[in-house]
Amino acid sequence: MRQAHQSAVAISEAATVPSAGVFYGWWIAAASFVCLMVGINPIANLTFGVFFPALSQEFGWSRSQAAQGVSLAMLGFTFMQPLTGKLITRYGAKRIILGSATLFGLGLLSIALCVVGRWSFYACTFVWGAVAGGTSPLPHGTIIARWFTRRRGLAMGMVAAGVAAGGMVLPPLVSYLITTYGWRVGFVVLGILAPCVTLPVVSLVTRNTPEEVGLHPDGAPITQESPRPRAVLAGYTAAEARASRTFWLLALSLFIAVTTLQSSAVHLVPLLLDRGFALTQAASVVSFLAAGAFIGMVSSGYLVDKFAARVVAIGFFVNAAISLVFLWGVQSWLGTVATVLLLGIGLGAMVQLIPALVSWCFGMRAFGEIYGMLMPAFGFGTVMGPLLGGWLHDAMGSYQQTPLGYIVGVVCAVLLMAGIRKYPE
Repeated sequence: MRQAHQSAVAISEAATVPSAGVFYGWWIAAASFVCLMVGINPIANLTFGVFFPALSQEFGWSRSQAAQGVSLAMLGFTFMQPLTGKLITRYGAKRIILGSATLFGLGLLSIALCVVGRWSFYACTFVWGAVAGGTSPLPHGTIIARWFTRRRGLAMGMVAAGVAAGGMVLPPLVSYLITTYGWRVGFVVLGILAPCVTLPVVSLVTRNTPEEVGLHPDGAPITQESPRPRAVLAGYTAAEARASRTFWLLALSLFIAVTTLQSSAVHLVPLLLDRGFALTQAASVVSFLAAGAFIGMVSSGYLVDKFAARVVAIGFFVNAAISLVFLWGVQSWLGTVATVLLLGIGLGAMVQLIPALVSWCFGMRAFGEIYGMLMPAFGFGTVMGPLLGGWLHDAMGSYQQTPLGYIVGVVCAVLLMAGIRKYPE
């Protein structure tokens, strides 16, 4: 009787969400896509560099000093990722997304309203990054992993593409705001966008699991003949994963790859300015980086449903290394656009492949927690990347030789990735 009652409730709940012949998981994916457009990744990784010239001009900072704001934001973000994973396991991803988006918006507003010098800038960016865990792919990826089985890679790729879509839209918008109204207005607009987009979308659409709306993963309805399943997932525990060789190889590979590619992305606008591009031209090139990331995220998601995640990751890392070879010497606008598009494909695939690699290497038993444990490798890479690029610029007086160092880093990441192993199902 109790099981029949639960099934009836699930069927009743399913009637409260739109179907129109489309699996509701795709509505969840669309909501996550929109939210990630205004999350920490497109803002810190693809948009923050647009602020560097204005900050340097107003406060007299070097490029390295301005870039340290991004590094501190990602440092705060990195420290909180394992805790974010635990909170998702305990309270559900939806609550974490809602709370974090609100604090994230307030953090962006604090940069606009409270910064009067370098140390106040560093304090605001660190706190802003620390509260941003729920605006990253971690909680959204955790939700998608529970909604999809057969097409999980494609769904995650489409969700992660929201980061790239934000990178296509936000840099030109912020560039216009800075040149027209000043850099503080740019941060105000970003601070308003984040919660005003995320809160209504997640509240109305997102559900933590398909069972909440009377469905199995991939869309089969829960009925009295097909009752609600018990959530038994195969894979390593968090402790077992942490004790494995694959975990540390994967973490180190991600750290090196993120450090090099993040540095190239954050310092792309200043690099182009040094080569004679106008700010509006440089910001438009960043949009092509984001367009490439969009392609990389969706295509890598499709490919991991067909091939081993390790093979797909190595292929896209090699693609990134080739783009950095071109970036080293290209000077023309068209050549730069083509090179940056190729670089974006590798960068976008790397972001999207993290959850795919987690499920491929460790299974789904402790997916959210292991994903959170690996995010410090990603986060520390985003911290070191801007610092590395800024230090090389200040030490050499230009960005001319920095792509060579990035190439070496990506090659090392490929060699480490080749050593990871699949979870033995």
